[in-house]
Amino acid sequence: MDFLNSTKLLHHPEHYKEWFETGQTHGPISVKLDLTNICNHSCPGCSDQSVIENNNEILNIELIDEVLTDLRIKLGVKSIQLTGGGEPTSYSDFEKVVKIAKNLDLQIGLITNGSLLHKINLEEVVPALQWIRISLDSYDQASYERTHGKQAQFSRTIQNLKDLLRIRSSLTSKTIIGASFITGLNPLSDKGILEFIALSKSLGVNYAQVKPNMFAPKSDLHNPLMLQLLIDNLKSAEQFSNENFKVVIDYDKYRKVFGEASHQNYNTCHFQAISGLTIGATGDVHMCCNLQTPEGFVGNVKKSSVDEIWHGKIRKSKQRSLCVHKCPSLCVGDRVNESLEAIKSSTPSCSNFI
Repeated sequence: MDFLNSTKLLHHPEHYKEWFETGQTHGPISVKLDLTNICNHSCPGCSDQSVIENNNEILNIELIDEVLTDLRIKLGVKSIQLTGGGEPTSYSDFEKVVKIAKNLDLQIGLITNGSLLHKINLEEVVPALQWIRISLDSYDQASYERTHGKQAQFSRTIQNLKDLLRIRSSLTSKTIIGASFITGLNPLSDKGILEFIALSKSLGVNYAQVKPNMFAPKSDLHNPLMLQLLIDNLKSAEQFSNENFKVVIDYDKYRKVFGEASHQNYNTCHFQAISGLTIGATGDVHMCCNLQTPEGFVGNVKKSSVDEIWHGKIRKSKQRSLCVHKCPSLCVGDRVNESLEAIKSSTPSCSNFI
């Protein structure tokens, strides 16, 4: 699995050239879209809790059609991630959204808790998706309740995942399917990381991803000894990897969130010029999923077209004035920002001799 590779930007030379010369681009490569703020789970560590709490907003299908068309035709966006906000598969017109995006030649990724997959037409949806990631965060009913709430049914989600994999196989689809586990949601559940990985492999997913909860205010992992113990435990999990199954762990993220290397080595968010734009279920548009705050607000698609928002003065001004050191140490654009900062800040001699 190479989706953590920041060099993917080099596959978009037109964006790279624009960014290098002007600090801006004609449009983002990828956009995150929240279809709804409604969720059927109540995860104690939900990163979107402040967004969806007491808010049952959804985007209507006509507006989604308009927004996706503008993203693709006017801004040249290449992919969308259907995520939350709320649980995307709870959206009543989910299949229509996928069909609209597919007809526009937009690549689609889906992040879901997996509990409602039995209510959508998987035969229609699966071939249209590039990847699907199930936020599992558990390995049995007890651990599932600790991380997804008392009403969450582990057996239902596992059966859905089995059906998803079966349908992918029957369609000979190349859709990448993985499961993720966020550590730091519950100390007791964290002890079962190896069980989660073993379960994921037995089910037949392509990968199991383990990553830290960047919003955990207090954690034993701030103790260097405890952090190293976890990292050693995670490294032992790599024994499960083979050519058909990968254990995906970004150790640098753990060191940045809990260790000494927690500060950004850049002062500008270059990522904002390339990707990151998040459209919420209220229609609000924010600079990225980690800035769904007044500071990150750049417009609303119910009042302005998404291309007007992207090219508008508000977004560009906020990008320039953004204090990145107030952003989470594990922000979505951190890896890309580090790579681009290294390029932007260097002035090598004899640069034409490679």
